[in-house]
Amino acid sequence: MANHAYVKTRKKMTPEAVTELLDRLNQTIFKGCLQVEYSKAKPGDNSWGPHVWVLTAVDDKGEEVGSRVCWLNTERSFEIRHGGGGNFIWWIDCAICNEVALVFNGTWKDDGSEMKEKGTPGKY
Repeated sequence: MANHAYVKTRKKMTPEAVTELLDRLNQTIFKGCLQVEYSKAKPGDNSWGPHVWVLTAVDDKGEEVGSRVCWLNTERSFEIRHGGGGNFIWWIDCAICNEVALVFNGTWKDDGSEMKEKGTPGKY
């Protein structure tokens, strides 16, 4: 069963700012192991949201070790769908949510627990 993590922010998020954040995280924290694909939903699409990112984690041989999808529900609501994939891909989920909350002044929570927290600098 898939879970969702949500980040509610005080600052507005744009697709460009989220893409820039994901690219920076990919270089600084994930050491280039993520393939980040952005797409904008077309009118009438049954999409997760108007702005969607598919994240694929690959090992040093270029083989997929897990993937996630995340999207903007609104300019102040970021969501990531997760489930399965092992500790590494779960760690990626947490690192992304933490950083989105930190950069855009928000809090994040997971629908699988009562946990709710603010972004913490240097946590991941």
